[in-house]
Amino acid sequence: MRGPFEIPDSRIKTSCALVEKLRVEVDKWRERNYLGASKTTLRLLHFWFNEDHMQSNHSFKYYFCQREAIETLIYLFEIKKVRSLGNLIKNFDITKKLAYNPHEDLFAKYCFKMATGSGKTKIMSLAIVWNYFNRILENNGNCSKNFLIIAPNITVYERLKTDFESCKVFRADPLIPEEFESYWDMEAVLEDNITPHSTKGRIYLTNVQKLYERTKNDRTNPVQAIIGKQPTDGINTFEAIYGDISSLDEITIINDEAHHVWDEDLAWYKIIRRFFDEYKKLKKNFAMQLDFSATPKRQGTGSLFEWCVVDYSLADAINAGVVKKPIIGEVENAKEVPSQRADIVYRDYIEAGIRRWAKYKTAMQKVNKHPIIFFMANNTTEADDIANYLDTRSEFKGKVLLIHTNLKGEISDKEWEKLKEDSKQLDGNNDKHRAVVSVLMLREGWDVKGVNVVVGLRPFTSKANILPEQTLGRGLRLLFGPESGFDETVDIFGSKAFVDYIDAELKKEGLKLERMKERELPGMTNVFVDPRKAKYDIIIPILTPKYTRINRSFNDINIALLPKGAFDIDLKSYSIRKTAIGREALTSKLVWKDEWDQPIPENFEAIVAYYSNIILRECKIPSRTHEFIPKLDEYIKTKLFTKKLTENTIRDSRFLSQLTERSILTYLLTLFPRVINGLTIRPQEVKLSKDEKKASSIEPFLTRKMSTEFKKCILNLVPIDNDLEERFCELLNSVSDVKSFIKNVPNLNFYIEFVNDKKGISYYQPDFVVDCGKNVYLIETKGAETIDVVLKDKRAIEWCKDISNLTGKKWKYVKVKQEIFDKNQGVKTLVKLVELIEAYQAASSY
Repeated sequence: MRGPFEIPDSRIKTSCALVEKLRVEVDKWRERNYLGASKTTLRLLHFWFNEDHMQSNHSFKYYFCQREAIETLIYLFEIKKVRSLGNLIKNFDITKKLAYNPHEDLFAKYCFKMATGSGKTKIMSLAIVWNYFNRILENNGNCSKNFLIIAPNITVYERLKTDFESCKVFRADPLIPEEFESYWDMEAVLEDNITPHSTKGRIYLTNVQKLYERTKNDRTNPVQAIIGKQPTDGINTFEAIYGDISSLDEITIINDEAHHVWDEDLAWYKIIRRFFDEYKKLKKNFAMQLDFSATPKRQGTGSLFEWCVVDYSLADAINAGVVKKPIIGEVENAKEVPSQRADIVYRDYIEAGIRRWAKYKTAMQKVNKHPIIFFMANNTTEADDIANYLDTRSEFKGKVLLIHTNLKGEISDKEWEKLKEDSKQLDGNNDKHRAVVSVLMLREGWDVKGVNVVVGLRPFTSKANILPEQTLGRGLRLLFGPESGFDETVDIFGSKAFVDYIDAELKKEGLKLERMKERELPGMTNVFVDPRKAKYDIIIPILTPKYTRINRSFNDINIALLPKGAFDIDLKSYSIRKTAIGREALTSKLVWKDEWDQPIPENFEAIVAYYSNIILRECKIPSRTHEFIPKLDEYIKTKLFTKKLTENTIRDSRFLSQLTERSILTYLLTLFPRVINGLTIRPQEVKLSKDEKKASSIEPFLTRKMSTEFKKCILNLVPIDNDLEERFCELLNSVSDVKSFIKNVPNLNFYIEFVNDKKGISYYQPDFVVDCGKNVYLIETKGAETIDVVLKDKRAIEWCKDISNLTGKKWKYVKVKQEIFDKNQGVKTLVKLVELIEAYQAASSY
């Protein structure tokens, strides 16, 4: 399987009736450069997914699942204009089994089945930005600049609040292109804290229970702020929020954990319906509803929502590395000992879980992270037994969080405030809690990144109506992130009934979990700066960017100065009349003949517009097609062919057929990206930045890669990716002229910007920095030779020249290819190896 940022090479078969056909159509639409999208939409899609981004000194990319989700929404709403469930079913239900109630099919609604940890909030923010700018810049009255986000409980609300309060996510993530920033005018309104309107757009965020009618005797059960209260009948007038939202011209409603919503008898559903009825009565725009859930299933029947348009399953997320990989830890010869005390009955499972937690604890100490073990008990008595037992252990003394509920989720008011504060600190770095014991399976919103071990002691069955996603979901979120280089896992222990049920249910989704003996579970390696090796520190100066893209008018392109094409006008070879014949295989006798007129492009202008779009897509500036078309038009008419085009030729169908030949597009794609690149990407004078990278500043991290100790590296161990790297490190460690070296691990955050083959500005990480005293070497140990690798090499050489001029110390870039390295074993110095590499390069290029 490919990583979380790439288009997957295979998918888990979806059980959502609309999704299979939608995936195919969205893939084709993406390949055609989002044909038919507005200029604003095109700019946003290319900015989000085709440009490189840096965030807090790290490269940032959206997951493919996030990309596919927003692409699907835009394709349905903007391109296909499918805005009802009836039309969704008509166009995309390949099963021909979906049914719906036309009387309830009142507005556009789309459901996104997204696995826990796959970034639903990212998709919400993308959808908000797309809606807003198409409403503002394209004056698309079907879109909205106002949004109501509804959470099912306080815990989900608090999680959403971290992103949307003060619109933080729109500043933190690469959501808004620089040229759009002046048009962004949005404010966030939390709960019912309504303020006077002062911006073009608004985002309301509320917990759904704020919308319910309450009587004087209706006292909220405090635990429901964590696990969510079952919505009840009754509609609160809720004048503060309802009145303010009703005064807006348009609204989009976003439901998080939307499986709580869609039952017509629930108040949540009725609230949304009430908003719609109000907007319809006032003839205002109820734009759309977006539902997000890992388990969008109807309560009672368990059937999936019919309007699921995206399905990113737990199996897909695990395969792509978007979430932790679950591993079932098998306890050999485990027995449940007859006893009145749960800690004795389940001692084998408890001990196995604790032993595994201890391994995580030891490994994570250096990286200042604290793993949590999560126990699920059968009832409050058993929860007490387990918590009391853990408290007798020195490693858990005073560090057990007991969520003392029964199966109905009841909790005393006395315990509530303490529980609320303790729960917030579980992902902190203060090591306040190491174990959580609970009866009720905490569901959506209670997502603790530090959960690495789950011990399930409940007899889970399908009758329990608890899904594997809800069981595992609380421990699936990545603690270190997808680009940390560390393969994160969550280990599952428990009774046979528990692990077998989890295993069987996930197999239904196409996912087979690894089952490993406790002693065989994968280990972890700590990598950190060894203070005893301080003399091997390396300082890397940082330069300001050499290349930047500037805004230049395409009017500055002088067509007269461009090279002339060599295509002859050929009106004889091209005909719109096509013929196909059939002959017998043995006698070659003509059996049938078929003739037809091949469809031709609409006109010359349509071909030029199409080519303009493709060329600007390559340059990652697709929003300026209208400005580029006149220049491309001029070049094709005056310089592409050996003769200037006449008006009669331009209108000739045979010429139009020639103009669509692949060879012509290839030529234009060779010439014009370079012309535009020369116009809009400019080198600038580089300066030394005040910042610098020090090997000694690398924060501790975990790895599962093979790691080896090398004396001349300040790290305790060097993670090794392949055999060439290992042998090269051995060479650096042994030759006499190398003082110290550092592998450019992710935590060093050392990047160099370069202009990639697609004419955008990208970033890459060289493999090694090697200090030889007078000289410092920037070294790559790559074997493959691609176009982008050549461009990286060129940029690295340029970077070394600049850094040498500015610091007075000589830096040199070296590419160590395996074939050359293998032929020159036994060299005594790195300098000699470099000389041999350069000699081979000179000989091969002679």
